[in-house]
Amino acid sequence: MKDTRRGAETLELASENLLAINKCGLQGKFKIWCLQFMLIPKLLWPLLVYDICSSTVEAIEAKINKYTRKWLGVPPGLSDVAMYCRKAKLKLPMKSILEEYKCGKARLLTMLEESDDPVVKTVQPSLKTGRKWKVTEAVNEAKECLKMKLKLTAWALDQPQPNEGRVKKWHGGSIPINTHRKGLLDSCDDWVVSADLPEWERHPDVIRKTALRPDIVIHSASTQQIIMVELTVPYESRMEEAHAFKEGKYLDLTKELKKDGYEAKVMPEEIGARGFVGSQPMVF
Repeated sequence: MKDTRRGAETLELASENLLAINKCGLQGKFKIWCLQFMLIPKLLWPLLVYDICSSTVEAIEAKINKYTRKWLGVPPGLSDVAMYCRKAKLKLPMKSILEEYKCGKARLLTMLEESDDPVVKTVQPSLKTGRKWKVTEAVNEAKECLKMKLKLTAWALDQPQPNEGRVKKWHGGSIPINTHRKGLLDSCDDWVVSADLPEWERHPDVIRKTALRPDIVIHSASTQQIIMVELTVPYESRMEEAHAFKEGKYLDLTKELKKDGYEAKVMPEEIGARGFVGSQPMVF
């Protein structure tokens, strides 16, 4: 069975909902909010479930970009890069449905290929995305790039460095470290880890006197450093929103700790509902 009809239905659904949002009496910024947090998640489900080609998704994004420029009040010739670029000075809090579609297809293919289920292993996954962009080629290229990066990292770590062989104490034990790899825990040796769990050590008093309870707190009494780690399991398409929410949640606490003389840092970490780690993993 082909999903060509599903692609046409999704395109029609996008057109109808964009027109409905455009006709409502909200301001432009609120229309964009409805688009980003209501319409795009609604459209992503059929795009990921059915074999809809990438050219159909490009047509949907073209319609979205047309209305987005109108609601932002910018010229019609504004490039798509200006709206969705993550490396520019001005980053708009918007996501491209085409990029979300590609990421979702890549995650789905990886999940099927690496599944532990014997039935799934015997069936070769086949995801059709059209002739313009092929998910299999994109995933294979990403894997090759990752292999090359790991090889370069391993080669760099094998190079001789001064002062190698130091030992860091950790809760009565000791582990060898390489001093050329600078991390957050290299400044002292009296780090204590506490977690918001009954069997773990309690958080320090400066944290317990507040109403907030980070999942993990790593603190040093000698240097007055506190690292608060907050774990979240959002859907993969909502990782950036979850990261920003957790940063804002502990912003006031961080400011209070700094006023009391502590060097405080919040590290929100996201692990997607399907097991994919966020783009900013912690490095200790």
